[in-house]
Amino acid sequence: MKNTTSINMARSAARLAEEKLGQNIVIMDVRDQTTVTECFVFVGAASHLHVKSLEDTIRMGLKNTGAKLLRTDGQRGHLWRVLDYGSVMIHIMDQKTRDFYGVERLWDQSKKVSFALVAKKSFPAAKKPSPKKRTPKKKTGRSKK
Repeated sequence: MKNTTSINMARSAARLAEEKLGQNIVIMDVRDQTTVTECFVFVGAASHLHVKSLEDTIRMGLKNTGAKLLRTDGQRGHLWRVLDYGSVMIHIMDQKTRDFYGVERLWDQSKKVSFALVAKKSFPAAKKPSPKKRTPKKKTGRSKK
């Protein structure tokens, strides 16, 4: 039986990314294709700020589970960051960059791993502010002439 530690770490990263509204999250089990790593996680982002936010969230979340980040690639705050945890490599990309390079296509023979989607928090509908009630002005007892 194969070790599932890397898959569990990849699922944790995917859930963390989902909480920060990561887009088109895909986990690929590449153990049969390469010895470099066991899983890739691909996460799309809306902007370079979103890339940074996703990176921070995933790094902190995995650090809290005891995972050790070995190295990163890409410049902080830019359109593509890779977090290398050895057995799991997490690619966080702006969606245009992801579409342009199509890195997932290189691994299309690998098995996609599902992860349980976190239930979306439902927020109550925003209430419209009620119109302010006007309070009558106090009469000062002075009369206008």
